[in-house]
Amino acid sequence: MSIAQDWLGAGGLLSQRLVDFQARDEQLQMAEAVESALADDATLIVQPLFHIGGLVTPLLSTLSVGGRVAVASMFDDANHWRYVARHGVTWFTAVPTIHKVLLA
Repeated sequence: MSIAQDWLGAGGLLSQRLVDFQARDEQLQMAEAVESALADDATLIVQPLFHIGGLVTPLLSTLSVGGRVAVASMFDDANHWRYVARHGVTWFTAVPTIHKVLLA
């Protein structure tokens, strides 16, 4: 059994990839090791959940160790740090453009 993941490619074309459960489990183990997700972590997701970067690394790896997840309906640079403080966020992942905006 697999998970179908859809996303828009660089050219604006819809792409789809099947991720089987063994590959997903391996991605989770790698994400947990790299991110060192802990049960007391709170993760903020600003990436779409249909994207592997929004689904596996921040969502599934955090939930698999018993952590908490906050999902932003959209990225709001003006209120980002207030949202982080309000939800006790300890880490988040984002595309480079969002990091650039936050560091400006």
